[in-house]
Amino acid sequence: MFQKLKELGLKIHKSIKEYFNSYWFLNLQGFYDSRLVNLEPVEPGKRVLEFFQSMKQYEENNGREFKYIQIGFISPEDLAINVDNDTLQIFIEDYETEENELLADSLVELISNLKVQLK
Repeated sequence: MFQKLKELGLKIHKSIKEYFNSYWFLNLQGFYDSRLVNLEPVEPGKRVLEFFQSMKQYEENNGREFKYIQIGFISPEDLAINVDNDTLQIFIEDYETEENELLADSLVELISNLKVQLK
């Protein structure tokens, strides 16, 4: 599936590919520090190709380089959680101000330190 991304000129970091191949969940929500993190579903059969194509198209339509991959959002503010495709750092993006705030140094750090409440 990731071979097609390469053929389309979409370069995705190895760790992000591993994230989409290693973690499967429909709903993952918990606190990271004091922020409520909601991660987008990662499930078998997810249309990964279309997912990355739409992200790239969105960035290019807004005059930006395809650098960030949205993996979730912060509640209740609805701020995007993005992975930097180069550094693998996790940022919170405020669409209105177009500012990024560092949330975690990696996907592993974010997921490992997510305090999930089981119901």
